[in-house]
Amino acid sequence: QNAVASLDTNALTTIYKDYYEISALVSVLKNDMIAFDDAIPRVLSFYEQCPSAAENKYLMIGLNLMFLLASNRLSDFHM
Repeated sequence: QNAVASLDTNALTTIYKDYYEISALVSVLKNDMIAFDDAIPRVLSFYEQCPSAAENKYLMIGLNLMFLLASNRLSDFHM
């Protein structure tokens, strides 16, 4: 039996949330801004689909806004 199939919706939501958030945070720690630029839309899209799992939403938005400022992408600086 597939291990993922046996998980309930809340467990799967937590796994996906953790994966997306950790991907974004690890890219920052590794100073890999290309990976961060790829990861942040995924995590923000996840928050739109699962608003109940968005307790770190404003942390991610803040990191993204600082990234946009630091990379001089002011035209992208809107939310």
